[in-house]
Amino acid sequence: MVAARKNSMIPHKKSILDLARTHQVQLHPQSVKQLMDVLSHVNDAAEQLNTLRSIFATFHDECSEDRNITPEKMAKCIASHSSSNTPNSNIGRTNHHQVVKLQEVPTLMVDETSGGALQVISSPNVATSRMHTLRQRYCLALQRCFRSGHYRKNVNSELEGVKPLLAISSLEGISSSQEVCVLGLLVKHPTSSKVILEDAKSSIELDLSTLVSKPIGYISNMSLVVAAGFWTGSKLSVKRLSFPPTESRVKTLPSLGGLDTFGLAPPDFQRAHMIEKQMLNSVCCVLAHVHLDVAQCIATLGIFFREFESRSTEALTQMTFVLVGDFVSQPSSLGDLGHLGDNDRRKAYASLLDTLANTVLTNAPSVAATSTFVLVPGPNDPTGITGALPQIPLASELTGSIKLKLKNLVLAPNPCRLRFLTQEMVICRKNFYHEMQSAAWDWPQAPTIVNEEEPSATPSTIPVQFELVCKTVADQAHLAPNESNVLWRFDSALRMIPLPHVVILCDRTEQWHCQYKGTNFLNPGSFTTGGTFLWYTPCDGEFVLNQVF
Repeated sequence: MVAARKNSMIPHKKSILDLARTHQVQLHPQSVKQLMDVLSHVNDAAEQLNTLRSIFATFHDECSEDRNITPEKMAKCIASHSSSNTPNSNIGRTNHHQVVKLQEVPTLMVDETSGGALQVISSPNVATSRMHTLRQRYCLALQRCFRSGHYRKNVNSELEGVKPLLAISSLEGISSSQEVCVLGLLVKHPTSSKVILEDAKSSIELDLSTLVSKPIGYISNMSLVVAAGFWTGSKLSVKRLSFPPTESRVKTLPSLGGLDTFGLAPPDFQRAHMIEKQMLNSVCCVLAHVHLDVAQCIATLGIFFREFESRSTEALTQMTFVLVGDFVSQPSSLGDLGHLGDNDRRKAYASLLDTLANTVLTNAPSVAATSTFVLVPGPNDPTGITGALPQIPLASELTGSIKLKLKNLVLAPNPCRLRFLTQEMVICRKNFYHEMQSAAWDWPQAPTIVNEEEPSATPSTIPVQFELVCKTVADQAHLAPNESNVLWRFDSALRMIPLPHVVILCDRTEQWHCQYKGTNFLNPGSFTTGGTFLWYTPCDGEFVLNQVF
């Protein structure tokens, strides 16, 4: 059976009070009894929870800013819920999850001369130069630095506690007693121990022996950093080294002026948000590391999908299953499918995808016919281009059979941008922790200083492995900031400006979660190894890290 690790799925008084705290409302004791009475007429546990969520969602519309829910207001909200769930309602008969195609990901551009003039253009029209792309990353980070309020643009200002952030070309003539900050890309000289910092127009050598604290995060070659220290005339004697300040989604949006930097933005956000809150049956399940050549994985998939077969057609229509690769445990056994003409090996891979389709069709024919399936390739899956990010979708010639059996199949790139009305979700398959830890630089012995801006996780409050991964990708606003093998034409698909609502990092490590700057970072774990997966309901932003038993 599919079992949740978190709260019970049967709403009771404690669940009602928990939701009240989440929605920041005060419930009169009689209002709680009214809710309990409504739930007593709903037999199914899942429907009980959906009913409860629906009523709480109406509080925002019916009660405006007044968060004290009296019995009279509760009766009004319950009536509103009942009217919106009549048999004639069309809400819930459409799956609103949309995958943004790689060539349709917008590209945010900055005028490199003025640092302003934000605009969005389509990816196919973007210059493909590596240097142009890196300069754009620099310009976007520079804007964040100045918006943060931590830096000023010149040394003459007397703002207390606000350090001057200067271009490298402006350092000449600066007093050696004046502490300055410089933003740039870190580069370690390939044949010496020199560390260089490069901005858009120049470069300087850094002296890191003077660091007073160990940087937080996985800093390595090509990281965007702010170096704070003293200019000696030949080197910057670095006192502190940190990532550019991160912005929450809410703080970034005003600076974009309504530009769609994610893709497929709804034309009417207010109406989309209203529909979103009523899509109570909408669920996104993410299964990562689905190795189709492992018998136990196939058996677990059968158990997993069988649990959904009894659901109504309307509920299944709103379900999206995201399956993330690698889809083969030992890709080398099938050869390099991305660059070969060997039909036998291609047929072997296509046969594994067909096994997936047959497993769903056999155990849950209604799911196969009604729900949406999204396939996101892993690093070793055949996409035509191997070893680079972003990855294009699985080769279409391998998916002919599965498309016939799974009626609503979407072949997505890696990373995958998944939109649900106003909600933005990014799903990326990459060995984040191993790759970042391996590439991270060693630092001189210095204390690690943790501040209130670090990611928060339970139970530990000290940044540990996953929190550092989350901090690195969020602060860099990029899913692969240190990668050299990037399809520069589509670098925008790796950016996260603003931060999405949810970022799913499908790593090889166990399940984990932390929240940073208002964004949930999650790893569903390995479905093949532990039967683990992520259950996410976008209407309320709730998630459960689950497991098939």
